[in-house]
Amino acid sequence: TLVEGESLFNDASAIVMFEFIEAAILQEQDVSGFPEMMRRMVILVFGGILAGYILGRFAAVIIRHTFNDPYIEVTLTLSGTYLAYYISDQLVKSSGVLAT
Repeated sequence: TLVEGESLFNDASAIVMFEFIEAAILQEQDVSGFPEMMRRMVILVFGGILAGYILGRFAAVIIRHTFNDPYIEVTLTLSGTYLAYYISDQLVKSSGVLAT
């Protein structure tokens, strides 16, 4: 529902802000200016959403060809969300929470 989606987005936004501030404090990234900060924030947010969308569409295509086998559908759904989180968080360096 709309309320659940809003709650998930709020939680994800808080996690993105935490990761951003943590990286700035630990000086893992150069966030010396406002333009660099905004660029990094856009990568964190929209990179996660884009990675999740692409992997979600890929999983939907695979699930469509399972012919209503509930075990395969559940397995693909769970593994797809974990894979989306891992790819977004570790490989793309964006928000894994928004990708799921």
